[in-house]
Amino acid sequence: MLRLDNDTRWGSTYDMIKSAIKNRERLTIYMQQTPELEEDKLSDQDWKDLEEMVNLLEPFKIVTMLGQQKGTTYGSIGSTLWGFDYLMAKLEKCEKDCKRSDTGFRTAVNLSWKLLTKYYKETDKCPVYIVAMTLDPRFKFQYFERKWKKEWVNEARQKLSPFYNQYRQEEEDTQVVEPIIARTVAKPPELAVAPKSLDISEFLWGVSTEAPRDELKDYCNDPVLRFSSDEERKDFDVTEYWKGNYKVYPTLARIFFDICSIPDMSAELERVFRGYILEIRALTCRCKLTTTDLRNALKADIMEAIECLHSWMKAGVIKSLKRSVEDLADDALSEIESEAAEYLSTMEK
Repeated sequence: MLRLDNDTRWGSTYDMIKSAIKNRERLTIYMQQTPELEEDKLSDQDWKDLEEMVNLLEPFKIVTMLGQQKGTTYGSIGSTLWGFDYLMAKLEKCEKDCKRSDTGFRTAVNLSWKLLTKYYKETDKCPVYIVAMTLDPRFKFQYFERKWKKEWVNEARQKLSPFYNQYRQEEEDTQVVEPIIARTVAKPPELAVAPKSLDISEFLWGVSTEAPRDELKDYCNDPVLRFSSDEERKDFDVTEYWKGNYKVYPTLARIFFDICSIPDMSAELERVFRGYILEIRALTCRCKLTTTDLRNALKADIMEAIECLHSWMKAGVIKSLKRSVEDLADDALSEIESEAAEYLSTMEK
């Protein structure tokens, strides 16, 4: 079946052209048998141009579909920079391969490149894009060193350290407050003779004189993770890596969990706030279903709590609180029956 493109759905032009190429034979027969389409018949060159166009649009389709994924690193903000780099590299290669006679196609490619560059520059305003990609142990900073110009790499390094130091400062401020609170609590009297002879920690590990670690420096100096195959690299779970290394890099792990929960695209947010889901025998919350005309006084914190509970239950983070429609109906009927019985008893008196 042929598809039509539209102004709102991502990749719809790609889907339309691909479906047309797939049904080329049928379209050709239809155009030949329709006199009104005499001037709109597609020549062999037109079909070649469409095939070239679909090859150009395919990377955009792939990247946008990856960016909509849930529960994977592709759907987080850590995929933004390499996504831009990948698409711009495809456009630059296509522009070089264009023939001189393909002026219209070349112009379209150049306009696409300029538009991508415009939005790519917006990522310079916030360091989280660089930090998120650096905290992927498969990349660290080596990706930027391989793909970016030297001056861009230097600018990225300058943004990385202040962001990390901001988190370190917050932790140090918290650690200063805790001893002050601890001093207000009564302590038991100390022994007259401290049992130093029973303390084997110093014997085993020596006196601790370690200076505060620079986690960021240690992490970046460690080599990137190596894998035996591409499949193993793709299946690697970055979230599980940081769960396992939380004690090794506590500050960096906190940064990862803070910023890598940011979605790469707004697709899921739109699904949450604009869509709704009804499941048979169960109630499933969505903002469009929750915030009806009869519930327009709900505040943002209540809506946030409902959506978070729905997401956590669906992901298995917490035990499901869903109740079937029949259970809810039984409870309502029981309550009505008890109230009716109470009312009848008062009437009889």
